[in-house]
Amino acid sequence: MSAFNHETLNALVDTLGQLPPNINKIPALRDKPIPEILAMGLTPQSAVTVKKKWTRLIAFGAWLKGRGLVDENYANGKKPKALNKSYEKFSEDDLKRLFEGEEFSNGSFSEPFQYWLPVLALYTGARLRSSRNYILLTSRKILKLAIGRLASRPWSTRKPARPPKND
Repeated sequence: MSAFNHETLNALVDTLGQLPPNINKIPALRDKPIPEILAMGLTPQSAVTVKKKWTRLIAFGAWLKGRGLVDENYANGKKPKALNKSYEKFSEDDLKRLFEGEEFSNGSFSEPFQYWLPVLALYTGARLRSSRNYILLTSRKILKLAIGRLASRPWSTRKPARPPKND
């Protein structure tokens, strides 16, 4: 187990972030060595997948250390770096096509979010999916809060209070 050291794990961290997803499921990649696969320039696996695999490697290192097969778990404390996924910025023509379209000029949206999500994404820099999920989560929290407050009102399903008896 002498191969489980700093140098090997540093190289592994770098390589893991460059490997394409599902290497074993793609028949053309099955029998190729890793340097050849990396030279193909395929799209790398997601940062989440890399993190999951690294977490398993940390657990494996802890198991090796617990069995006395290695002196130190060098994987612990190292973090794989996510590749920076940058999206192209919208050109002025793209923005004109989006915001000078028929829906925006007529206001013919069936739902308010169809207007507000692209506007929020434009001004905040957030992606539409992120904005949509945030708005959905926030609106659910507000709805739960409102339902909770309505349920605690005296005119809800509770029995009405009886007036005091005059003896």
